[in-house]
Amino acid sequence: LKKLKTLTYKVIWGLIMVGLLSAVIQPLFLFTGLLKTSAINGALISRTQMVMVSIISTLWLRERITPTQILGTFIMLGGAYFIATHGLTESLAWGSGDLLLFTAALFGALSTVIFKRFSTEVSPQLVVLTRNMLGILLNLTIVPFLFQFKHDFNPVFDVKVLAVLTVFSLLVIVGAQSLWYKAVEIIPANRASNIGMTSPIFGVLFAMGILSEKLPSYHMIGGVLILL
Repeated sequence: LKKLKTLTYKVIWGLIMVGLLSAVIQPLFLFTGLLKTSAINGALISRTQMVMVSIISTLWLRERITPTQILGTFIMLGGAYFIATHGLTESLAWGSGDLLLFTAALFGALSTVIFKRFSTEVSPQLVVLTRNMLGILLNLTIVPFLFQFKHDFNPVFDVKVLAVLTVFSLLVIVGAQSLWYKAVEIIPANRASNIGMTSPIFGVLFAMGILSEKLPSYHMIGGVLILL
């Protein structure tokens, strides 16, 4: 709270926009879109957010993007496509939710660039706090009223569910978001987006290590392309 009092109005409005876009608007489009499309499309289209970060940061922030980065981005998308289609054995059938997923990716990318433009002087922890507090406030009040959503809090008080949600919050909300905003603060946004494209690799590794899932050949080929 003391740090918030010292921020300029420009920085505060940047934080508000980051919170609105990434904690309220993007999730609404994302999860609504996922209900109306296939998991394959969801996995693939979500990767386009990192590409959009590169494009917007290049156009708006005038960040320099090299031919190598452009080539690398296309190779990464190729790897993600190979994994999503199970080695080109399944086709992509576009549904009504795909446009919503693309829009969600756009809002997510825009929130990253806005942070880079207006709020990099703010600590990542403060960004995570304001972003998620704004998301909690609006998603529990205005959003359900506007979209006629109904909240069911009964499962949350199950001990096992509460434990999982706690670990999820620490890893994904506190950990991953703090590291992401710190990365965007100290390196160009388009470079951070390129590195962020490697997330499917870690998903595969954790699935193997924690869930004892087998590694199909198409995962290995797609993973090699992404790492390349």
